[in-house]
Amino acid sequence: MSDEQTRNIRLQPVEVEVPPGEPFRNDKLHRKESIEALTNVLRNIEGPGVVAVDAGWGMGKTTFLRMWAQHLRSEDFPVVEFNAWQTDFAEDPFIALSSELSTGLGTLTTGPLRGKVIKLATLSGRVAARGSMALLRTGVSIVPGAGNQLAKEMTPKAKVPDPTPPALYDAKRALLHEFRSSLEDIAASLSEHNHGRPMVVLIDELDRCRPTYAIELLEAARHFFSVDRIVFVLCLDRLQLAQSIKVIYGDSFDSDGYLRRFFDVDYRLPEPHRRDFVDAVLRDFNIKLLLQRENVKNSGEAVTLLTHWLERDRRSLRQSLQAVHRLALVLAASNQSKSYNGLVLIVLAILKSTRHRFFIDLLNGATSDTNAINNVFFSDPALQDLRSTKLGRYVEGILIASVALYTCVYVGNDIAENSEMLPRLSELREQTTPGTAAFVDSIIGRRHAEEILRMYNFCCNPMQVDEPDAYNIIEDRIRLEEIVRYLEHFQPVRESEAQ
Repeated sequence: MSDEQTRNIRLQPVEVEVPPGEPFRNDKLHRKESIEALTNVLRNIEGPGVVAVDAGWGMGKTTFLRMWAQHLRSEDFPVVEFNAWQTDFAEDPFIALSSELSTGLGTLTTGPLRGKVIKLATLSGRVAARGSMALLRTGVSIVPGAGNQLAKEMTPKAKVPDPTPPALYDAKRALLHEFRSSLEDIAASLSEHNHGRPMVVLIDELDRCRPTYAIELLEAARHFFSVDRIVFVLCLDRLQLAQSIKVIYGDSFDSDGYLRRFFDVDYRLPEPHRRDFVDAVLRDFNIKLLLQRENVKNSGEAVTLLTHWLERDRRSLRQSLQAVHRLALVLAASNQSKSYNGLVLIVLAILKSTRHRFFIDLLNGATSDTNAINNVFFSDPALQDLRSTKLGRYVEGILIASVALYTCVYVGNDIAENSEMLPRLSELREQTTPGTAAFVDSIIGRRHAEEILRMYNFCCNPMQVDEPDAYNIIEDRIRLEEIVRYLEHFQPVRESEAQ
């Protein structure tokens, strides 16, 4: 892989390697404890059962399931993996699930048991031909009361079909009973050969499916495949799935209560340690490498500031993930033939993500440099302890420069600072100028003020001279506005903007 390729943005996280014999070798988010606890639960379940593992978007659900699948296999569990989102093109989720189940069982069975799997696949085809989901709607009782209850729960706008004629009803019920008996027979045989372990069907990305498909897949898993010695595990974002259900049944529908009917075990995956999560996110999006491009200055300080903020940010991990995702897109969109200050980019990205209203005031020239500094350091707990550090002084210089660039006044064809908006800048200049009343005698204090001014001058250098170069000032502002424009245009994924 070339050096340039290693610095490309990744829109999706890198797939974590999960070696069959060492499922936890790359367990960066420390999921081993949860996996072992849930495995103990499965070891003591005979089935039928449905286990829900709830975790938010970006919390590594897919990697969690892949590690768990390998661990279960090492513990002699028969395992079938099913990605719901990759199959939601199918009109009937029963067809997708039964097909994937038959394929998975084919890899787990040999000899006479293989013939039973072939028979099950044939029965699946016959059920599908009858319109599997329609059987539930017409009240064919697969499990006691299932069809009638589902019919009652349908949206009021939907029309429940006319009752099935008795003869046809009996034929459909017999077919479904034969299908479930065949599946139960296979599950029992597998369990007998695997120390009594139930077969585990792991379903991933159900919350990404279209709403109707997600709901019908839940119904199919619960009512068609609910037999002894089979446990379904659904890894999902419960909040997202609940919203999908409301799309179908309406905002007033008790979607959480509806979901509870399907789940026998409900487990909330613990959020990973924040530092582990930050390390994984920065690695997944190639942020450090993107900041190390030749056209990005102060890249080391930029990575330090970003890491410091992310580790101390009090917002949810999901919101932090959104901020990093947007930052990666801005870095990828930036013109590599131009030079950018990495620290400026990080500071603006943080303000955009956490202090959006203040960010807008800054761009509109509606805040002074003193207000900007106080707003950032005293309103954001993640940055409070930076004020007295060298990195904090760099941030202060960037904030002053941003205010200066957006509050310039035009005098004829020249551009000058708006001194009323820059009281902190005036104070710093006096602190470093011998003979002024505010001159700082302390070498350390004066050095600190000089560091702030140095970063300010780096961002808008022409403003330090008596006759500023208007063209260069405009160039500085254009460069800043380009970053701002990208920050505005690349919207977060599935998340409302921070206010």
